[in-house]
Amino acid sequence: MFVAFVFRIFIATFEAVFNKSIALVQKFTYIVQ
Repeated sequence: MFVAFVFRIFIATFEAVFNKSIALVQKFTYIVQ
């Protein structure tokens, strides 16, 4: 139960970081173009 909870937090954090990095890459490619 506890492991599932920690795993869920880890996934949520990873998704947030992933979305932020994608947004940064999109901004960067927009600037480069």
